[in-house]
Amino acid sequence: MANLITLARILLLFITIGLLYLRQPWAAFVSAFLTLIVFVSDALDGYVARKRGRADMAGAVIDIAGDRVVENIYWVVCAHLNLVPIWAPMVMLVRSFSVDAVRSLALEFQMADGQQWRTGMNDIPVFPMKDPQAFYEQLATGKRDPKTGKPDPAAMKAFLSNHPETAKALGLIKAQPFSSGFANATYNSLNAFLLVDSAGAKHPVRWSMVAVDAFAPEPAETPSDKNYLFDALAARVKQSPVQWHLMLTLGQPGDSTSDSTLPWPADREKVDAGLLTVTALQGEDGGACRDVNFDPLVLPSGIVGSDDPLLSARSGAYPKSFTRREGEAKPPSAVQPGTGG
Repeated sequence: MANLITLARILLLFITIGLLYLRQPWAAFVSAFLTLIVFVSDALDGYVARKRGRADMAGAVIDIAGDRVVENIYWVVCAHLNLVPIWAPMVMLVRSFSVDAVRSLALEFQMADGQQWRTGMNDIPVFPMKDPQAFYEQLATGKRDPKTGKPDPAAMKAFLSNHPETAKALGLIKAQPFSSGFANATYNSLNAFLLVDSAGAKHPVRWSMVAVDAFAPEPAETPSDKNYLFDALAARVKQSPVQWHLMLTLGQPGDSTSDSTLPWPADREKVDAGLLTVTALQGEDGGACRDVNFDPLVLPSGIVGSDDPLLSARSGAYPKSFTRREGEAKPPSAVQPGTGG
């Protein structure tokens, strides 16, 4: 029943949009009334699920996905009809991408022959910007106007007008629910790389660390303690080892290797290349990953960088950041496994 309410909410959304495009006073009145029903039903489906004891992970995922579809479409349509300025939905998308707290997983593999493989992954499906210039321009939109003390909305509007790929990427990111914790999140390389076979032929690849723990969506209200995700991971590891599968997604001709805002088709071949098992946690202060520069181009034989311009940019910027951080004072870590904070 609750899932039917969620699906009915999405159906009402499209009826509401159709009425808005009629641009008639009566249609606007009916659309406003239906919009009220859409937002009321957002609370109703959850109430019905709890009341009937039918709250489950599938329903929660459908509910969150429905919320994001409704929110995003309303903003975009209102901007298209000039009911709100074009920068408004874009600001909301960028804000939600930032506020939703992207989670990351970085790994360093030590080979027997001394080679290393360093990789940093994020729990989003694509990267918002396609190249270093776009990344720089997006950062510049956040520069505060001395007169208002706030970023200039026109700057964001101009940026998104010049970079429609960012708007599409933010939509994909917004549509994917975040997980309830670190242990049940899947982390993606985002950038493409090339696997080199024994004959020297190169094959495009992206990889992911896919959680063994079942996915559960992030609750609407999260704990006030900013370290709650770390505490939850520590508690989870105490129960039993936490695991992720290293999954290689093999690209096909036509799949972009130079633009990380573009996802590859979901039907691409995947290879399970190994299993990562975490049996214990160590604090940052004495941890093995504290003083590591996770340069994405530190790769072992058989893997090389692709033509994605972000790879060389990251490889060049990370050492500078690392050097600057090395010269800073290092206060004790705020997160200590086993201490509850």
